[in-house]
Parts: sequence; structure tokens; C-alpha cells
Amino acid sequence: MNWPAFAGPAMVAFLAGMAIAGMAVAVEPGEDLAHHMAHLGQILPSPVEAGPEKVEPPPVVVPDDSGITGVVAWDTRGWPGDRRFVEGALAEVRKLRMGDPMDAATTVGPMAQPGAPEKLEAQVEEARAKGGRVLCGGKAASVGGKGRFFDPCLVADATHQMHGLMVEESFGPIVGVARVADDDEAVRLMNDSPYGLTAAIWTRDQERALRIGAQIETGTFFMNRCDYLDPALPWTGVKDSGKGNSLSRYGFLSLTRRKSFHLRTQT
Repeated sequence: MNWPAFAGPAMVAFLAGMAIAGMAVAVEPGEDLAHHMAHLGQILPSPVEAGPEKVEPPPVVVPDDSGITGVVAWDTRGWPGDRRFVEGALAEVRKLRMGDPMDAATTVGPMAQPGAPEKLEAQVEEARAKGGRVLCGGKAASVGGKGRFFDPCLVADATHQMHGLMVEESFGPIVGVARVADDDEAVRLMNDSPYGLTAAIWTRDQERALRIGAQIETGTFFMNRCDYLDPALPWTGVKDSGKGNSLSRYGFLSLTRRKSFHLRTQT
């Protein structure tokens, strides 16, 4: 049997990074009614449980050159782990090394957009003006007089009044650390963003993680890791973090145009 070919694009898939760019691209296939799949912006809220049985957060929750802002929160509950966490995170941030991305020793590469360092400096200054403590970095930098870099920055005592740092995307090596009183406040703050790609929690309590994860408005929720791709699981986002799926069987379905055959063989 000769199957007829469909005219025009059946699928437009793209990874824009920033939501505003993705929304602009998404308008284009509209005239041809092509289905489109987009992965757009994100922030990564990552609560770390404080208490005698806490899981030590790995370095992955502090910023690297991935362009993802980690927004870290933890329970206070009268335990001194909050201060220890900030000290530990600060030590990890200070280990980050800016440099040539082809150098294996480099952990923070240059920034892609010409205005990126200026944008990050504005986020740092807004946080400072609203009571944030800038513990390290926070300025545009170069390496050997070359490159467009940003000195990795950690901001303590962060709040969601610091909109640029804690709610919007940064796409740079900057992270804010905020206190929360309980799980309900953590969930409320984690959902206080127009983005919804991933979120993560560090805890030994799997039931607690599942309970919190069910309330988080993201495409993927992690426990004790973040931004790890599993080919068996769909990679997807909600809100301004895109539409459609990649990976898993659902990713294949997103690239498939379904057609129904309804054949009546008896009258």
C-alpha cells in the first residue's frame, strides 16, 4: 500500500533556554498548524532538610556553569544546621574555578550573552539592597584579561522580594539561600515562579519527599539529586518551562502524528 505523504512540517521541536526566546519561536509554526514541542527556562528550587539526620547536600546544589540557578531552602526548627549549611555551601562555591571550558580543571566557563554579567550584577545588587548577604563573588570578571565571566556568587538571607534572584532565571553562577519554617512554606516558595521544569529535595525521608513532590508544580521532581536525565522518564516542563515531552516512550509519541482508521465491515 502506498501511504500518502503529509505536506508541511508535522513537528517543530526546539530547546530555547530562555522562555522569552521560546515563546517567540513557538509563534512561527502556528500558521501551518504544526505541533511544536519546546523546553524553555527554569529555576531549580532545592530544599535541604535540616536536623540531626539531614543528608549533607552535595556540591551540585551550588551554582556551576550549567546556567541553572539553585534556590536552596531549609528547615530552621531550632537546629544549628542552617549556619553549617551556609558555611558548607560557601566553601563549595569558593572551589569553583573560572577558565577555558576546554580545560578539564575549569568548573565555570564564560557566559554566552553579552549582557549576562550585567544582568547578574543587577540581581546581586537588588538582593543586597533588600537585605541579602553577599558572601562571595557577584561581579563581572575575566580570566587572563579575556572572556565574559561572572565570579560565582552566594547570597544568604534571601527572600522572594529579591525577584531577580529568587523568582526569575539567572542563567549564571549565582545562588540564593533562604530559610523556611516548614514544608508548607517550602512548597509555597518553590511554586512561586513562572517556571516549572525541575525541583529537588535533599532528605532521608522518602515519604516526605513524595508528599512534597506531589505538590510541586514542575515536570520533574528529584530526591537527593538534581537535573539527572533518565531515558525511561519523560523530560517535560509546566508553566513557562515549555510544552511536550522528550525522552521515554512519551517523547516518541510527541514526535508521532496519530491517525485513526474506523472501518465498518458490516452493514
